[in-house]
Amino acid sequence: MFITEVNRKSPKRASGFSLIEVLIAVVILAIGLLGVAAVQVVSLQQTNNSYLQTKANLHAQNIAERIRLNGGNSLSTSEVSEVEAEVEESLGSDATVQTALNGSLATITLTWEEKVPASQESDGTETRTFVVEARVAPL
Repeated sequence: MFITEVNRKSPKRASGFSLIEVLIAVVILAIGLLGVAAVQVVSLQQTNNSYLQTKANLHAQNIAERIRLNGGNSLSTSEVSEVEAEVEESLGSDATVQTALNGSLATITLTWEEKVPASQESDGTETRTFVVEARVAPL
């Protein structure tokens, strides 16, 4: 017995996703992930900048305390060298420290170079300045 007739029904419309739909979804996902990566880069830069500013604040407070311990007088040459070495180690070799005493008020200025995104106007670094005024001797 031979079966000569084959049941040939047209297949139902295929269910699922076509290749073009999958490719479009992957492209949209890739664009979204690039956006997330860009936000992550900016977040890391801002975190680093905040970290450096916190270090500058700690150094300025340290200098103010040293002046207070000196009875409101300027720091000795060895203390200045020590402070400058600490600041350069912490904020970079281009960091500078300036102190000015005006009676019982000390103005402490720290300056350093910070990395920023490079652009046509910038070479990728920006000078940051942190100034603290502290009363270092009783009135």
